[in-house]
Amino acid sequence: MSPPNLSEKLLASVSRDFFRPLTRPSAAIYVDCAERLADVAGGAGRIPHAEAVALIREILAAHPDIVLDDDEGASLRDARQRAGRFFNCFCDSRWLEDQQLALAQCRKLFPSGL
Repeated sequence: MSPPNLSEKLLASVSRDFFRPLTRPSAAIYVDCAERLADVAGGAGRIPHAEAVALIREILAAHPDIVLDDDEGASLRDARQRAGRFFNCFCDSRWLEDQQLALAQCRKLFPSGL
């Protein structure tokens, strides 16, 4: 039996949805957001929800020429709502994970390997 190839190794540890943001016309936004979120999260890999959404909003503002899809908030006028949609896309693709630290304190964690 041959050893598993790279695609088998990757798909064993991440969902197929993990790569979906990179196939979108807005991929640069996702990559830039991931970089900034990872920098701010630091070694602990944690960032408060409000801070994550604020960073995403900054990145969206830095890319005014990128056309967004409807599920990314293309039709929304409010920048916070648009950033919230991106945040949801990050969670759906499992680029961010929830961890309940206390009853009123929810933070996002990057999965290991990001």
